[in-house]
Amino acid sequence: TTTPWTLPSNLALCVHPEMEYVKLLDKKSGSTFYLAKNRMPQLYPIMNNKKKWKPAKMADDLYEIKETLKGKDLVGKAYEPLFPFFA
Repeated sequence: TTTPWTLPSNLALCVHPEMEYVKLLDKKSGSTFYLAKNRMPQLYPIMNNKKKWKPAKMADDLYEIKETLKGKDLVGKAYEPLFPFFA
């Protein structure tokens, strides 16, 4: 969402059934995320710089992909909402 005042009431997530998603461990924060694989450069902007980005050397320092899956494999999964007001 682009409107922060709607975040407390977000009770569902949508996924594209055929899009590729990753379960990713962020090495800096220690947090695990599910995100569309093609959105990784938004989380790691260095990936957008083709001259500086060296996946073989840099990826291991930034993240670890724990699992790759299709959106249809995420359907029905529970998640922890950002705010517990309505959970």
